[in-house]
Amino acid sequence: MQARALVPIADGTEEIEAVTIIDTLVRGGVEVTVTSVTEDATRLEITASRGVKLVGDCHITAVGDSSVFDVIAVPGG
Repeated sequence: MQARALVPIADGTEEIEAVTIIDTLVRGGVEVTVTSVTEDATRLEITASRGVKLVGDCHITAVGDSSVFDVIAVPGG
């Protein structure tokens, strides 16, 4: 069974931390779901701390209560 990770991103997220976490997990064979945690549930794109745009796979509200993740990796900021 493949491990699953949730990585939430928001405006102001540190680019290097988000991308490094996501890349390392993917290289390790983990299924990564990147979720936007913006107030607007229709907005998946965030503006990171240095102006880089990052796009989540879905909004956090789309992650169902029955979703199971092995880890939640939260980038600092």
